[in-house]
Amino acid sequence: MKLVDVDRTLTRYLCDNTPIERFELMIDIENQDSTSLAEKWIRPVATKTCLKKISLTIFIFGAPFTLLDEILASPDLTKIKVRASNRRRMTCSVWMTTLVINYVSLP
Repeated sequence: MKLVDVDRTLTRYLCDNTPIERFELMIDIENQDSTSLAEKWIRPVATKTCLKKISLTIFIFGAPFTLLDEILASPDLTKIKVRASNRRRMTCSVWMTTLVINYVSLP
């Protein structure tokens, strides 16, 4: 989907208080605009919905991205999967199930 379509759909869901139990996002972080969009989408989904599962795949190409603290504050969250890779194809993954966090570091 185009970023504008994702933004429009997610905004409508949040305005209508549509419950979101599972959220999957794959996004290229190329500049500050894409970082801001990802934060704009993740923050309200994690805090204003009944989010149970979240999966983020982030490709970092030119701007930094910090995982939002709000994700872990979501009261109904039982599973989180985060994958990130940079230009050099190095991958880092983080998983959380209930309150246990397992980190897989870069080789």
